[in-house]
Amino acid sequence: MNAQTDQKPAGGTPGGGKNTVGDAKAPATQEAVKVLPVAKDRLAHAQEVSTRRRLVVEDLPQYEALLKGDLDAWKIIGPKVQSGDTIEVIDDGSTFFALLFARLVISTGAGGLAHIEVVELLRKQLGEASENPPASGVWTVVYRGPYAKWCLIRPNGTIARDRMLSRDEATVMLNQQTAGRRGGTEVHF
Repeated sequence: MNAQTDQKPAGGTPGGGKNTVGDAKAPATQEAVKVLPVAKDRLAHAQEVSTRRRLVVEDLPQYEALLKGDLDAWKIIGPKVQSGDTIEVIDDGSTFFALLFARLVISTGAGGLAHIEVVELLRKQLGEASENPPASGVWTVVYRGPYAKWCLIRPNGTIARDRMLSRDEATVMLNQQTAGRRGGTEVHF
């Protein structure tokens, strides 16, 4: 009851406001809501307004820190990211793939990062990749994932050279390394 007029509040809600949700008395004739066309300047090529990036993380815990917005994890790469960017994420072992959307990125203006908020659009477990061969006593060429790519491996199992873009490039390096030496060579796929 309204103390000043001794009447119930209008619209049946406390405080006299009008109840718009579930109101039993809707107007007999409702006009259709007119939708305006989308303005021309709201459509742009994606590469003009955002960037699709690829990030290779060392392992899943590093990815989880990035997903939480941990500024220490984003410290070096964060200033390159802008709001609206999409980021493909894969780990060194190629065991998972994720797609992130940078919802909000706030930089400090001095090349630093004040805040980052990313949303995980997709995450897919890929399973374990084929095992790289152990030290075999011979020079080898192996593919070690999206970061290290094709690698030239010494007979003791250590990496002599990595990040070669193709198997052919790695094989040429293998032939140069082993020219005039005894011992076999192997190429693993």
